[in-house]
Amino acid sequence: MRAGFASWHAGAILDPTPETGSELVVVTFQPRDPARFYAPPSGDRYLTTAGVGQEYGLPADQYASIEQYFRGAGLSVAHEWADRLSLSLTGSAASIGRAFGTSLAMGSYEGRTVTYPTTAPSLPSNIEAVVGSVLGLSSGFDTFSTPSLTNLKAADAGPAQGSGDVVTPAIAREIYDLSGLYNVTRTLTTATSQSIALLLWGWGYSPLDITTFFQQYYPSGLFPTPSVVPYPVDNAPYPSDSAVNDPCKVSAELTLDLEWSGSMAPGATLDAVYAPESAAPQCSPSVATMADALHQAVSLPVAAVSMSFGTSESSDQALAAAWQTYLSEAVQKGITLLAATGDLGGDAMANCVGGPSAQYPSSSPDVLAVGGTDVSLNRNLLGQITGFTEAGWSGSGGGYSTQYAAPPWQNNGSGSRGIPDVSASAADDFEYFDGQMVTAAGTSFATPLWAGLITEMDALHGQPLGLVSPRLYTIGEAQPAGHIGVGLADVTSGASCPPRTAGPGWDDVTGWGSPRALILYEDLTATFVNLSIAVTPSTVAPGGTVTISGHLANQTTGAPIAGVPVYVTLAADTSIGPCVGTFGSSAPTTDAYGNVSASMSVPLCYFGSHASAESEVISDGYYGTNSTSVAVNLLGLVPALGGLVNYPYNLAGFTGIMAVSIVLGYFLGRRRAPAAGEPPPVPEAPPAPVPPPPVSEPAEQPPSGLAPVPEEGSPGPSETS
Repeated sequence: MRAGFASWHAGAILDPTPETGSELVVVTFQPRDPARFYAPPSGDRYLTTAGVGQEYGLPADQYASIEQYFRGAGLSVAHEWADRLSLSLTGSAASIGRAFGTSLAMGSYEGRTVTYPTTAPSLPSNIEAVVGSVLGLSSGFDTFSTPSLTNLKAADAGPAQGSGDVVTPAIAREIYDLSGLYNVTRTLTTATSQSIALLLWGWGYSPLDITTFFQQYYPSGLFPTPSVVPYPVDNAPYPSDSAVNDPCKVSAELTLDLEWSGSMAPGATLDAVYAPESAAPQCSPSVATMADALHQAVSLPVAAVSMSFGTSESSDQALAAAWQTYLSEAVQKGITLLAATGDLGGDAMANCVGGPSAQYPSSSPDVLAVGGTDVSLNRNLLGQITGFTEAGWSGSGGGYSTQYAAPPWQNNGSGSRGIPDVSASAADDFEYFDGQMVTAAGTSFATPLWAGLITEMDALHGQPLGLVSPRLYTIGEAQPAGHIGVGLADVTSGASCPPRTAGPGWDDVTGWGSPRALILYEDLTATFVNLSIAVTPSTVAPGGTVTISGHLANQTTGAPIAGVPVYVTLAADTSIGPCVGTFGSSAPTTDAYGNVSASMSVPLCYFGSHASAESEVISDGYYGTNSTSVAVNLLGLVPALGGLVNYPYNLAGFTGIMAVSIVLGYFLGRRRAPAAGEPPPVPEAPPAPVPPPPVSEPAEQPPSGLAPVPEEGSPGPSETS
């Protein structure tokens, strides 16, 4: 069964005939020390590809010996892998049958062309003992799909499958607070040091579409533009502008993966890794080529692998064993794996008739499963976004695995692995494809969004987050259910089909909810500490100086923390007046007792009644903030005036102020006297009289009893001429 043989195949295939073409076969090997290999690494001890090969791969001489065996049977080596955990082979059906002690047949199964071994495969005992799985002897029984690609429509043609509010990558950055994440260190930090692998199949992507998107719909003036590197696997076509003509439309999926992941992780390298696809209407890669594509993705130096596709969970041991090898390798390297939960609402079939069914690979405990939400935007009269709400998207995949038990960090009460883990916008999202703006719906939007978010966090953190799910569950379980001001904002409304309803806490529609990037980064990476703050003096006049002091200590033990920079600022608490904003900032380092201090001045031109002093720790793995208010006494501009509040100085001061006012008023209002010898001023002549208006004809007399109404300009009844 680990070689893809099942006894029922022969009886289920229509019109079987001997296979005469050539095939790709992928052989994976059992890792040395499997107990360690299939477990998360301890701490942050992550390996390179060479390190994985050294600790878990076959010895180099044994790997070469097995390779020689297959060459001797007439097969060619398509890929030698540096981790020595896999070997990819090609050859005729006859050569493959000879190497594996069987023969291959082909036929029709559920309308698809499939191949299968007619008898149980076998290998020499010394080789078979180290083989974990063989993919490619059986092919076509397992298919992969991206159902979200069927609902592409012009961006101005109305909503796709949600509230009607189209979410662009720029809007996603705003509502999920990625801008705060980019500036958490007080200077713009982007993901230029990181890479993301976008795993798929098909014709690739149109370079023109990608270039246009990052020129027109991405703030390239502010952010570095991501780089795109294609990795077509097993003779998949190289990217070209004709990729948009792919009849299976998978190129639209890879396009949105590149656009959305790159928009969240500015400057990152985007590795487009894709296998060839079968012809329409099947539109699926083979299990062997998809295994090669996954192996290629995890062999790259990437922070995350984003998988916007899925396949139904099955008992196919060959597929499960091969993929588990590559997923575990990614975990050992600190690569975060992400997969979409699907767009049928967790339904095994369309139209809510098949019952809930978790999709693979999102159901793997090594993968962060991403579901979908429906975002509704609040805007003011100027069209600016003032807020938003989220509900569970009706198409968000979810449910419980039939193949995986609940991992130790997930307690959902079912005993099975539940998905999704998290979610993000999926209902009406924007992409640029085939030279136009289009919208679509799918968890395949939310997945690259999260992949870009994790990659940006890796860049900020300086080390991989890796298998992030356990920490996300710790954060989710610690926060109040239904609360939105946290790193994971709970989504408590909305439903999917079959009827599954989002609610407080984790649920199988939206998981723990959607991200609030800055707070989530702090939740994931920082040790929370106590940071006190004090200001001396507590009241200051404009132009005066205050000293801001802080003390940093362990939150649990209270022990002081030395050698950590604390960011201290003094700023206005109003936007009114000539002097607003930040008055001063400093980043002193805590001394041996955990103390810091910094002196800053309030400007003379500040008219506010208070200023705000803040202190923050956002580096060295610590997080803590505090703030206090400083009173600003405007009378302090003239300190001597402070004595005028007491008798008799108040009376003397009032008398003096009045005397000065009278004298100034006299001089300002007094006419200037003529100088000696200067003639007096000649009075101005009176204005010439205005001649009386001409006499008009008498007006028509009003009815009896009413006084005559004068015409405009004529004397009224009480006037005399």
